[in-house]
Amino acid sequence: MRQLQKDATHRRILRSAARRLRQRGLRETTVGGVMADAHLTVGGFYAHFRSKSALVAEAFVQASEEMKSALLSKLDAPSPEGWLLAVVRGYVTSKHRDAKPPLCALPVTVSEAARAGRGERRAYAEACDRFLSEIEERTTALTGDRPAARERALGLLIVLVGGVALSRATRGLPLSDEILEAARSLGERLSRP
Repeated sequence: MRQLQKDATHRRILRSAARRLRQRGLRETTVGGVMADAHLTVGGFYAHFRSKSALVAEAFVQASEEMKSALLSKLDAPSPEGWLLAVVRGYVTSKHRDAKPPLCALPVTVSEAARAGRGERRAYAEACDRFLSEIEERTTALTGDRPAARERALGLLIVLVGGVALSRATRGLPLSDEILEAARSLGERLSRP
């Protein structure tokens, strides 16, 4: 019973951290803020995580799973090309750009990750790798050429995350919608054989 309660508390902290990461970014995903959002005391934090970096690493995993559930799991595309096109058309949208809280932590935290400590940068890179793996699986099936598939998958990741990040940074200005349109168009081209 005690382990079940500890596991439930751990999940509650992770959901809080993932939400805070998407809403406020890396800098404001503080131990105190996460624990307060989870309605827990800071003193209990170290029973679950050894450091903020460990929390951020798991929070990126949680945020990735939530994004997959919200965005990717609903894709009913039988072919690799259909799946890739559906991801591009679902991810690079004004709805995703404007979502509150944002659906994906990657565009929200990209600029902070560059200035973060090694642990947070590693957690960011691992989150990118997880998303990249989803894309690469389909591009490999699409091209049959693993090195070319990896390059195409990286290009798609850059277009998806970069397009949404730049569009978020210019939200409310005409350039924001232009960026989304260009990213979606480029993403669609990269999604075809």
